[in-house]
Amino acid sequence: MVTGPVKTRIGDLSSDGKTGPPPFVGSRFELPGTFLREPGNTVVSHVLPGSGTEAALLDVRARMMALPHAHHFAFTAPTSLHMTVAQGVLETRRVPGYWPQGVGLDVPVDAITALYLERFASVTDQGHFEVRVKDLTPYGLVVAGATPDDENTLRQWRDHLVGPFGYRHPDHDTYEFHITFAYLGKWLPPEAIDPYAEALQAMLSELQRSNPVLELDRPALCSFEDMNHFEPLLYLRQAG
Repeated sequence: MVTGPVKTRIGDLSSDGKTGPPPFVGSRFELPGTFLREPGNTVVSHVLPGSGTEAALLDVRARMMALPHAHHFAFTAPTSLHMTVAQGVLETRRVPGYWPQGVGLDVPVDAITALYLERFASVTDQGHFEVRVKDLTPYGLVVAGATPDDENTLRQWRDHLVGPFGYRHPDHDTYEFHITFAYLGKWLPPEAIDPYAEALQAMLSELQRSNPVLELDRPALCSFEDMNHFEPLLYLRQAG
């Protein structure tokens, strides 16, 4: 029986004690996998197209989609694979603390994206970083800096982007970097938890052996209409 972080994270998805649907059902997506319009902007590093990392992650994603109860999840498009560096605004999250200071809560998202394009044009490059796989959950990968220095650089990027974004998210310091594969649409039955944990632990161990460092593109300010595509508008690091 699997124990530890993988089991704990999956155990949280059990239907035991749950009364309502999982988060984002009906606002971000609907089962069996229809993603709803939810425009916004963000800074992400995409998984490098055509890389060994992309092939490995798509293999894990396909294996997850073949697991029992996979129909309880809505899987995002393969081309959406990315790691969020810092969150931008969301149409569905127009509240103080998640919205740029001095900008009205009724301002269209497109107008804020245009404002960010101006602000981010002068962002200082905070340096290159590499990431490793830390955990695998039914949602996807939890990642972290490949070394303590890489983790510091990632956090430095987040700190630096507070200024141009115009706010500091409440979870700024505790945020876990991740690469999303899917969203939960229906709680898992309790009897599914152990088999899921065992399957994901095997995939995690294999992925960590074969891909100790993930190949990511440069951080870029992106816009999106839903969770299936994140369009790069401005890269924040020079190539190379």
